[in-house]
Formats: sequence, structure tokens, C-alpha cells
Amino acid sequence: KLLLSGLDYLNITLSEHQINQIERYIVLLLKWNKTYNLTAITDIDDIINYHILDAFTVIRFLNENDTIKKEKIIDVGSGMGIPGVILAIYYHNHSVTLLDSNGKKTAFLTQVGITLKLTNLKVIHKRIENFTPHNKFNLIISRAFTDTALFVKLTVQLLNPDGVIIAMKSSRVQDELQPILDCYHVSLIKTAIPNLSDIRYLVMISNLKQ
Repeated sequence: KLLLSGLDYLNITLSEHQINQIERYIVLLLKWNKTYNLTAITDIDDIINYHILDAFTVIRFLNENDTIKKEKIIDVGSGMGIPGVILAIYYHNHSVTLLDSNGKKTAFLTQVGITLKLTNLKVIHKRIENFTPHNKFNLIISRAFTDTALFVKLTVQLLNPDGVIIAMKSSRVQDELQPILDCYHVSLIKTAIPNLSDIRYLVMISNLKQ
């Protein structure tokens, strides 16, 4: 009920199969977390609020901005798989890559892909500095990966010319934007997670200024 009410608030509809995939993801997360410490949050309601619905705030933004291409997505520093796993569940016809340098986390993400039968999901165990894909991405995203300016510096070479970079950030993000404002088109979007009072932001960075 908590998940469904949150999705209703965000104006997002999922199939029964997608709901089931999210439920199985939570079960896997709780199981693996006992050994691998993937998240400090262990209460199911808090996982839904702080992780699952947080990822869906991005999806609401993407749904409202249909000029953003989503055919090839990468979640950098994916960790426990937020938002990447949720993006793969929702955009099941699009390619979603999860990149992380931690082997335990990528082992978990690989198991998630197998268990949930996410054929569109690819897991890469590498540092971003050592990652050279064959094709560039339409959408590069991260949550709590690193400073925004450094995130752009590390990933911009992976971006298609008409693609966008999105950083999921807390309320202190303004201080991170100054180094990139002169070089890139930057948009700061305030988001609201259902059931929470926390203020969050999406920082959207697009092509170099001419």
C-alpha cells in the first residue's frame, strides 16, 4: 500500500509484473544486506520511501520531459542499484547499465538481474576512469556518487551529443554547481519524495555551451 500510494502521488502506473519485480528486489536487498552492508536502511517502509520512491521521482521527471532520450542509460556508482534497478524495471525496453567499482555490490546487482529476469540490465565491475564503452549513452545518472563537477568531468566523454547527465542530490547541491555553470547548460529541479519532508534535487547537465 505504501508503494502504491507513493506511485499514485507521482502519477506512475506499474504492471503487476513490475510490482512483483520490485518486491523481489527488496527481498534480495534485505537478504544480501545482512552480509554485504548494502544500505544502512533496513526497515521495509523506509526502503520504499528513501530508496524505491526516490528512484521513481526521477522517472516522474523523465516522463514529464519526453525530449530526454532514454534508450541507453547508465547508473554510475550504482551501489545497491538505486536508481538503476528501478529504471531497468520501468524502462524494460531500454538498455540500462549499472557501473560500480565494488565487487560485492556488482555481485549483488548481477544476482538482481538474474532473479528479476531483467534482460535489459548490464552490470559492469569497473571504476569509471577505466570504463570505455563501445557506444555512448543518452542518459548518465548517479545518486550520491561524488561532487557534481567531478561527476561531470568523469562521465561527460561517455555522453551522446544530445544526451543529458543527471545527478540526484540533497539540499546542499548549490555549492557544487559553480565550477560547471560557465561550461554547461545546468538545470536544478526540486523534487519531493512521497511521505517524506526531505528536500531533494535533480541536477540536469546538458551539452557544452557554444
